[in-house]
Amino acid sequence: MELQQAFFSLIEKSNSDYIAFADQDDIWLPQKIEVAVQKLEKREKPALYACNKVLIDKNDDIIKENNKREKQPSFSNALVESICTGCTIVMNKRLVDLIKGHIPDQAVLHDWWCYLLSAYIGDVIYDKEAYIWYRQHGGNVVGASDHIWGKIKYNVKYILKNRGKLGKQLNEFHAVYYGEEKKDKQLQRVIAADKFPKKRQAVTESDSGR
Repeated sequence: MELQQAFFSLIEKSNSDYIAFADQDDIWLPQKIEVAVQKLEKREKPALYACNKVLIDKNDDIIKENNKREKQPSFSNALVESICTGCTIVMNKRLVDLIKGHIPDQAVLHDWWCYLLSAYIGDVIYDKEAYIWYRQHGGNVVGASDHIWGKIKYNVKYILKNRGKLGKQLNEFHAVYYGEEKKDKQLQRVIAADKFPKKRQAVTESDSGR
């Protein structure tokens, strides 16, 4: 079973008011869930909460206090990337019930699909405060790099790894969820531009300014 399908399987079995994703080697700060629930319980819509993170190494030494976020969560962003890291996510039951209504076959990642759905039909809350220590090791250290070459290497690796998967994810999403006219048009434009990464980037940047 692939990672994303394992998470979706657990979602299907849950009846809780809130669901949080967790990675076994990260460290949650004591107030992580309390803060998330306080923010989520104020929302009537399906909602997803994500927070900042402190990067640590294998010895629990801090690499970086907080990640600077240049991009803000939005549907136009969710169409092409996931900036809400799975281990920081907490979701309310309204969102979870919607996810249960259609478990995707073509999701690139479980957290990306949840972010995409919440941005389309509900609310996404991004907390600039960090309530998790996010462990960096051989598999993910490049992606967290602040150095320009680290970012370039990560972006190239990311594009090659997910080539073709994004279009399948968006096509499945569009077949199940529709009715938000403006967002539907954004999605259709990204699907049409999927084979042309530069054009796709231009489309989403244009949409995010609206």
